[in-house]
Amino acid sequence: MADAPGGRSGTGADSILEHIAQERATNTKGTSQYRAARNQSTVLVVDDEPAVRYSTVRQLQNAGFKTLETASGYEALDMVHGADAVLLDVNLPDLHGVEVCSIIRKREATARLPVVLTSAVYVDELHRDAGLSSGADAYLIAPLNPDEVMAVLDRLLGTP
Repeated sequence: MADAPGGRSGTGADSILEHIAQERATNTKGTSQYRAARNQSTVLVVDDEPAVRYSTVRQLQNAGFKTLETASGYEALDMVHGADAVLLDVNLPDLHGVEVCSIIRKREATARLPVVLTSAVYVDELHRDAGLSSGADAYLIAPLNPDEVMAVLDRLLGTP
């Protein structure tokens, strides 16, 4: 595989896929360890689409996280103090997710809280850059890949 494009160690899609497969195998073996560490963290899920929010919350709970949920940017700002991380949809009906992220960053009590923006609507590089410039720690494009979401949250929360 080293001779194939992207097959060199640490570069290219083949290498990344190998690392993901190895990580998955490791995570499966240590699932109880991950669940125990994740059980210490609460993720606030903010999405105005009930089916998406329901699915995301269930996936997080199945992975061991505690969850809070809301469909509103304003409610998210009220609930954020009970969370260890926020999974925040950009396209909300009341307050744009990027603005919610900016407000979270401006508040002293939540300035360091991990925020992951998600979007099925704003998927281009310009919106991704705007989201990251607002202080988001990551910007994921929907439909969300559960393994990617867990990996990002584990990294941001320091889950072993």
